[in-house]
Amino acid sequence: MAEKNPQAVVMVAMLALAGLGASVFFLLAAPNEPAPAVAAAAQVDPVATTPAVEPAQPKPQAQQVNEVAPEAPRRGVRPRDRMARDLERERIWSALRRQHGLDPAAPGAAAPTPSAAAQLPALDPQYIESAIAEQLVPVAIECYESALEDQPELAGKLIANFTIVGAEDIGGIVEDAAISDESTLDSPFVRECMRESLMAVSFDPPADGGRVEVTYPFVFEPE
Repeated sequence: MAEKNPQAVVMVAMLALAGLGASVFFLLAAPNEPAPAVAAAAQVDPVATTPAVEPAQPKPQAQQVNEVAPEAPRRGVRPRDRMARDLERERIWSALRRQHGLDPAAPGAAAPTPSAAAQLPALDPQYIESAIAEQLVPVAIECYESALEDQPELAGKLIANFTIVGAEDIGGIVEDAAISDESTLDSPFVRECMRESLMAVSFDPPADGGRVEVTYPFVFEPE
């Protein structure tokens, strides 16, 4: 099993349809070995975003000769994270529905109909870019580095499609997330790690509420 790399470098190129462009470089320190480079190019409609990371837990050692130590759980979504996210989602949609006069999709539902939600204003590009840089990129690094322990030559592209909604004074969340079939990264673990992490994340409140759909391709390759 390969050890984690000493440095993981991530390049994020965020290209907004509105004409915005940005390049950001991140350096992640980690234990032993040559670093994997993770290149991420973002195409956003009309912008892009990110989730929080927890370090992977070490595997416990066996305490008796005949006892096999279980593998440490890899990064996933803790139930309390998802519960908090779901409560925040209800508050966000309730605020947006009141502000924009949207009817719920069904009696008692938090979200409006898809056609009504599509009429919401777009979230600010700088808000989305900041959320990607601070939260999604670290998650991509952690998911990928964890997979490199079992697949040291793992490389390929992972395309994430997700929708962000946010309300001022409350916060922002990822409303839905999926990994595109066009992704070439051969790691079910990384795909599920990214998807679950996206669905658990919450962001700082935006200056103005709204919604945005994002297509975010990551290109992963170890150096």
